[in-house]
Amino acid sequence: MKLSPFKLGGWLISGLLLAPPAHAQQDYSCAALAQRVSDYERAYASAETEVLPEAKIPLAYAYCSLAECRNQTLATSTEATVLIDKALAIVEQTDDSPVRVRTYLLASTCAEGQADRNEQVLGYSLKALQVARASQDSMLIVAAYTRVTDVYIERKDYNKADDYLKEAQELLGNLKEKLSLAPLYLQQSRVYLAENKPQKAIDGFQGLLSRAKAIDVDAQIKAYNGLEKAALALGDPINAQRYHKLAEELVAKKASTPATSQKQ
Repeated sequence: MKLSPFKLGGWLISGLLLAPPAHAQQDYSCAALAQRVSDYERAYASAETEVLPEAKIPLAYAYCSLAECRNQTLATSTEATVLIDKALAIVEQTDDSPVRVRTYLLASTCAEGQADRNEQVLGYSLKALQVARASQDSMLIVAAYTRVTDVYIERKDYNKADDYLKEAQELLGNLKEKLSLAPLYLQQSRVYLAENKPQKAIDGFQGLLSRAKAIDVDAQIKAYNGLEKAALALGDPINAQRYHKLAEELVAKKASTPATSQKQ
């Protein structure tokens, strides 16, 4: 059956391509995402005319979501990398900042551990930051700075990480919703820990956890892991064990949470 097309910017595309059914939007299991990608690809392939990249943004998002899922569930991220490359081919031709930032950040993450893509880990994170800053979207900016600082922390370049944190806080200092900066404060605490300033790290991690609603479960786990290390550095094994247990409880809770209720 032919898709019923409508005109957008001079191009004929199907309205079905713009968004999946409501029930599909709430199912983020790998199987559901793979089906969504297949449905989109089949729909675009059956279009009777070329489709603008902007109209393929839902497909790019689907590629990203499935890549994220595959990167977490497979021992190798090869399949995730293939999906990201497909998403990149779309977003490089669009001006849609959210999908571009999401794709670049995932490309950076998926490149980790791949010797032939090592330069892309930092490269794509900086590309995401460039797009985010140009968009002036605070959420995108926070996400991009968080990733850039994460890369530098993992590479033990704490001075560079600190430079980007200061730059981010200066740029975003006038935000009314200070809680949106929570991921950056988490990164700052990680830098303190790496620089052997355990008490400052503890203060930062505890401050974030007191506002747990502002950060996701992964960030809370990182905060408790950081508290454990900081407590050990201060010679406090009792609290270190307590933080370790709290982190483990969150990991178990996350593992038992159905995919349909997790964020995209």
